[in-house]
Amino acid sequence: PDRSLALPLTYTDGVQDHGHLFPDGIVEHVVELGSAQFFPFYGHITKHLEKMNERYHSPPILSTKKQSPSESDQDAYECRPTAVFPYDWRRPVPELSAQFHEFCESRFPN
Repeated sequence: PDRSLALPLTYTDGVQDHGHLFPDGIVEHVVELGSAQFFPFYGHITKHLEKMNERYHSPPILSTKKQSPSESDQDAYECRPTAVFPYDWRRPVPELSAQFHEFCESRFPN
């Protein structure tokens, strides 16, 4: 089987062809062969960002406890809309930048 990660050396309309490989997510963990141990890579970060995104999009919980300004500031700081942008690291930076811009415009329209 072909195990090459190289991009094809063919171009269509001045853009290098993609070939048969496409990103389908991020590297969440790495497995050490021989011991079958999992080592976190980006997985723990994306889990944290997913929780942050859920808090941002969930309705606020009304509390009878009065929050101090620093507590409410901390909640606002920890609560942001987030998204994961999987990309093909082999592609040129200008192409990735355009894709990232389109991704941001569609995920965060305002």
